[in-house]
Amino acid sequence: MDDNGTYIYPSADGTKLFGYIWPCESPRAVMALVHGFGEHSGRYVHMAQALNVQDIAVISIDLRGHGRSEGKRGVVKNYSEFRADLEALLTKTRELYPSLPLILYGHSMGGGIVLDYGYDNNANLAAIIASAPLIKLATPPPAILTPIVKFMLRLNPKGAIKQPIDGTKISSLKPEQRLYLDDPLNHGQCGFGTAIGMVETGENIMARAAQWDMPLLMVHSRDDVLTDFAASETFAAQAQKTEFHAFENSAHELHNDIHRTKIYTLMTEFIGRFTS
Repeated sequence: MDDNGTYIYPSADGTKLFGYIWPCESPRAVMALVHGFGEHSGRYVHMAQALNVQDIAVISIDLRGHGRSEGKRGVVKNYSEFRADLEALLTKTRELYPSLPLILYGHSMGGGIVLDYGYDNNANLAAIIASAPLIKLATPPPAILTPIVKFMLRLNPKGAIKQPIDGTKISSLKPEQRLYLDDPLNHGQCGFGTAIGMVETGENIMARAAQWDMPLLMVHSRDDVLTDFAASETFAAQAQKTEFHAFENSAHELHNDIHRTKIYTLMTEFIGRFTS
């Protein structure tokens, strides 16, 4: 870790991943953070600072093809590459905080990644927090596109299509919309492998909902036009040990919208249950 609280850590295949560490003086827990599609973990500094005040350390990583990490923007050949990046984040977290309760947080695409991980790899986790998780897109692509995208993936494993996200879909607050659009580290490129992985991972998460059996806090806005609120609601109704909170009059990023303070309170109280 350098003096600015950043670090470089290799994923399983050697891809260099860039991350942030937000420490606090006497942490009672640590939260490992996975960002969403097209963004980066540097956008979560406000969240990290709010948790630091509550004696919760935060560590994050930019997934490959995002932020300051290596890799073509938005591109993976297979979703397992994102899973390997998550493993790297958790390994780094345990190196720094071996004895603290570890909470895994994911937003949007990151929410889907952490839910997928939680089914079979939860032995070292105290709990998971999923914000507007990508279980299903709010507007799913036509089914006929799936075989076409898979064909394109075979032809060009590093191929991508432009998939820009308008700021109004991110937050109802104009300053937050502008911050998102003006951030040079955000991108709107979606690789063929990324697109297939999003859909298939979400389908797997939903299919196994009744098997979910670890503490989970899930938050989602009814007005989200990027990831499907109903999918989260349905999952939460079937899953065990799941606390679900629905919000209104907010866009996709609840942590960057009018309910930000409430979101941080929910997160802090939830994490507090796993501290001694």
